[in-house]
Amino acid sequence: MERLPGGRLVPEAHPKFDLLPIAGLWRPGGLKRRLQDRNPYSGALMVERQQCDRADLDAACDKALDAQRAWARQPPAERAAVMSRAAQVMEIRRAEIVTWLTEESGSARVKAELEWQWARDILLEAAALVYRVEGRLLPVDAPRKESQAHCKPVGVVSVIGPWNWPLHLCLRCVAPALAVGNAVVLKPSSDTPVTAGLLPARIVEETGFPAGLFSVLVGPGSEIGEPLVLHPAPRVVSFTGSTAVGRHIAGLSARAPTLKRLELELDGACAIEAFTTDQWVSLQHEPPRFPF
Repeated sequence: MERLPGGRLVPEAHPKFDLLPIAGLWRPGGLKRRLQDRNPYSGALMVERQQCDRADLDAACDKALDAQRAWARQPPAERAAVMSRAAQVMEIRRAEIVTWLTEESGSARVKAELEWQWARDILLEAAALVYRVEGRLLPVDAPRKESQAHCKPVGVVSVIGPWNWPLHLCLRCVAPALAVGNAVVLKPSSDTPVTAGLLPARIVEETGFPAGLFSVLVGPGSEIGEPLVLHPAPRVVSFTGSTAVGRHIAGLSARAPTLKRLELELDGACAIEAFTTDQWVSLQHEPPRFPF
C-alpha cells in the first residue's frame, strides 16, 4: 500500500463496486430492480447492484445540505489540499482507473490514458480554483456608502453525467463545485456507473472529504433523474447529453419549487473524417466545406 502525505493509506485496489455512496454510507439502493454492469465488448458481467429510489435521493440531498455548510466554512487551503490529495490518488491508481475505463466504457487504451490525464488535471486545476473566488467593490452614488459583492457557494449541485467520457466529464463538473465549497449529488449514466461516479466517489472518500458531501445515485431517469431536477435542494443542474433530454430538463427545472441555474452541454456536430494521403492532398485544392 502507498501513503498520501500525512500517512493516509491508499489500498492497492478498490473493493467490488456493488454498493453506492448514499448520504455518507456505502449501501445498496432502495429500488428492488438491479442493474447489471457488463463489458460492452465481451458482454461479461463485471458487477451487479441494487438501484436507488426516491427515498435515497431525499436522504442524499438532506445530508448534502448539512455537509455543505461545514465544508464551506473550511479555509481555502484545506479545500485545496484535499483536491491535491485526490490528484495524488489518481496517480497511485492510474492502472486501476485506466482498466476500468477500457472494460466498462469500451475505451481504447490510448483514449483511456488520455481521459485519465485530463481527469487528473481537472483535480489539480480545482485545487487552484479555491483562490480565484473573488468579490467586487462596486461604484455607488450615495456619499460615504460602500457597495460590495461577495461570492458564496450555491449549496448543492446536481450533476447528470454521460457515458462516453465518463470520468473526465464527471470530474469536470464535480471537482470545481466541491473545491469552491459546494456539495454534489451525481446521477451517472447507467452504462458507466463505476467510471462516471462510483470510482470518483472512492477517490474523494480516500482524500478526506466529509461524509455525505458527494453522493452517487445509480438508477433509471424516471426514478432518479427527473426527481433530482425537481428536488428543492440542488440550486444548480448540470447535464451533458442529448438535446432532447436537455430540453426536457430545462422544462422540468422551470417547474421546480426553487429557481435553478442550468448548465447544459448538448449534442454537437463534431464529425470525424478519415482520408488516405492521396485524398488529403487532393482536398487541399478544393474550397472549404462547412456543416453550417
